[in-house]
Amino acid sequence: WGLGPKSYFTTRSVYAFLERHIVGCNYNWIWRASIPLKIQIFMWQLSQNAKCSFCAAKETS
Repeated sequence: WGLGPKSYFTTRSVYAFLERHIVGCNYNWIWRASIPLKIQIFMWQLSQNAKCSFCAAKETS
């Protein structure tokens, strides 16, 4: 496995490889926060102007 400094597969190395050319906001502050996962996902969707999966309206706080 040659995508990271380690010689074995990690999901982190694949994630870093897939996002290496993406330019934009760094969302590590959301994923590293000590809050429930469903809140992290909601905050990420909110910051992306994502649409609600239930009603197709934009997410609001």
